[in-house]
Amino acid sequence: MDNARKYTNRLLELCDDGLVDPKSLLESSLQWLSEDAVQGLCERLELTRMMFPVKCSYCDQIISDSDDEQEDDDGDPMHSECWHDLEQDIAQAKAEREEYEREQGPSPEQEAREVFNDKLEMYRNEY
Repeated sequence: MDNARKYTNRLLELCDDGLVDPKSLLESSLQWLSEDAVQGLCERLELTRMMFPVKCSYCDQIISDSDDEQEDDDGDPMHSECWHDLEQDIAQAKAEREEYEREQGPSPEQEAREVFNDKLEMYRNEY
């Protein structure tokens, strides 16, 4: 038995022999450790994803470790295939808006902007 890990090894043996309840030992150990140490332990054991699942900001499904993951413009996680779907949805929304604007004619804001730009151009030409 390694002398540097004497107590650790003995506790593990007592658990194996059924003399110490592993759950009670774990609870006591976690209470004694700092929150940062517990976080480090979880990260080292790769438990963080299981404890705090990450959801796709597009489809709201959990992103598993095997999924390709990207971030949207706000830094929120997304499935790679959802990123592709989002780009298609944006392109479709832009096309629909352009079609609507062609059918409806210019909006009042666009008309006001055009009038302003025309007057600005006239002012520049005069001076």
